[in-house]
Amino acid sequence: MKNIKYKLNLLKPIFKTSKSKIVFLGIILLNIYAISNMDFRMGYYEAVVDSISMQSYVSFLLLLVFLNTYNTYIQFEKNLPYIMRFETKEKYYRELIKLIIIMNTIIILSSFILSLIGIRLLNNYMININYYYYDIPMYVYMIFNFIKIFILIQLINFIGLFIYMITGKFIGIVVTTFIALIPLIWDYKIHSINQFKDIYWFWGYYLLFLQYNNFIFEVSVTISFILLLFLICVGLFNVLISKNRQVGI
Repeated sequence: MKNIKYKLNLLKPIFKTSKSKIVFLGIILLNIYAISNMDFRMGYYEAVVDSISMQSYVSFLLLLVFLNTYNTYIQFEKNLPYIMRFETKEKYYRELIKLIIIMNTIIILSSFILSLIGIRLLNNYMININYYYYDIPMYVYMIFNFIKIFILIQLINFIGLFIYMITGKFIGIVVTTFIALIPLIWDYKIHSINQFKDIYWFWGYYLLFLQYNNFIFEVSVTISFILLLFLICVGLFNVLISKNRQVGI
């Protein structure tokens, strides 16, 4: 309990910063944009899936997550008494990662909840239809989509963060911005995915409504891609640690 209370005390100053306020304002504006582009002929669950899967929605949500991560990192660096508790750089980074996960979970869930509430206020069409390609209820696919996008954003954010910390501010900002915005300009070539050799290696495809053999296969492919991103994160984290294992002030 003491550890949780201490972490909450660490988060309070971050929420009070101007960058944090910009992030939350951005979330409100982003969801207003997404809801304004909703097709009102859709059922509620279908409209939610369609809104949170838009490349523009996820790209700009990822940009807000990057900004939130940068703000958390800067504020964490300023807390010298807390940093001095860590004997090694690895312990310091692991604590930073925990705080960033907590902060970004709040940001992403806030955006999803706003989307759910906003669409519900404007769309009362609660018809229970199946997903386009599978014999499963649309709300089941909506839950899967929430989880998929949540994990993808968290992992891609850490890839951007580790690149930022390894290469420096300028290259890091350029790379993270490119990662977030590239789904908007990518030349998508769509085909059905019937086996693992057909899977896509660019993360933007996992925001689209692709046709897989069945739902279980889509879940398996998504998990495989998530594991790949996780391994990239682990590799970059090890590179980061190898640069300097002692915490410097």
